[in-house]
Amino acid sequence: MAGWPIVSDAEPKVSLAGLWRALSPSGRWLLSTTAITTLGRGMVLPFTIVYLTEVRHVSLDTAGVLMGLIAVAAFVITGPSGALTDRIGSRRVVIAATTLAIAAPLLMGFGTSLPWFLAAVLVIRAAGQDEVEIPQVPVHD
Repeated sequence: MAGWPIVSDAEPKVSLAGLWRALSPSGRWLLSTTAITTLGRGMVLPFTIVYLTEVRHVSLDTAGVLMGLIAVAAFVITGPSGALTDRIGSRRVVIAATTLAIAAPLLMGFGTSLPWFLAAVLVIRAAGQDEVEIPQVPVHD
């Protein structure tokens, strides 16, 4: 096959250490906090299923559907939220997303029925989260 390999050996290879050195202090801070919250999010998600099934007595099938709706909601809301950011500015969108990120665990924790849990799952995604975390984006406007 002509043209292979796609990546030639002549191109510089970027290492993780090289990337870290190339980042500004604010870039390092953003990458570090994002990595830490992503790790925490990954540890919380399995326990959300346990919480829904064991504490709130939601069936495992329903809890699975609720968690799956996060991805569906992500597909639906990603484009409009980007357009909203362009229209009203990132500061307002981040403030709204942070407010939603605070509301989502409250809805999940105090919810007593399926509609409350559904609202919590949709709020989680509307906040721009796969699971709840404070949005970590630089705001420049």
